[in-house]
Amino acid sequence: MLIVLSLAGACSSQPSSPPAPATPPVASVPRGDGAAPPQERTAPRAVEPRSGVQPEAAWTVDLERDEQRGGHTLARHVGRTDAQLKARLARESISAASTYFDRETAERIIARALADNEARVRRWIDKRGARSNLAIRYRARDGLPTGRVLRRGAEASEATEGAVVVLRWRGEDWYVLTSYPEDVR
Repeated sequence: MLIVLSLAGACSSQPSSPPAPATPPVASVPRGDGAAPPQERTAPRAVEPRSGVQPEAAWTVDLERDEQRGGHTLARHVGRTDAQLKARLARESISAASTYFDRETAERIIARALADNEARVRRWIDKRGARSNLAIRYRARDGLPTGRVLRRGAEASEATEGAVVVLRWRGEDWYVLTSYPEDVR
């Protein structure tokens, strides 16, 4: 018995319609009045957050901009292969190396971590004078992996559901110094 499934039309190398132009995200703090910054004012969201959870869109993250200011999330923790993670373990004195699947995932996870820790982040931002880096530990609420971690001595990386986000203060502003997937308990 031969079963033939046709995927004609379901899979195509051409998109069904051209993608809408994307507005690049800009790292910013949510406005105190709850309104979106001008560049984010678009059609209303179709799905409202449940149980008072702040929508991730309230914090926008632009890792490219943060890299220009001294961050290294994209350079060290996004889109890496197991071979690249092994090479990093070989040259650095770290217990594990990790990677987000892609930039979009990294920026989404960082935005969620900021939203989940909004009060703490705002207190840090509102402090006067010098500040030490702010490290935030995040565990995915949806149970989906945030990325992969390769531990020293392991043969292959494993999925993880957590992340660490480190913010650095610079002058009158802040940026994401680094963020990486990590097991968070």
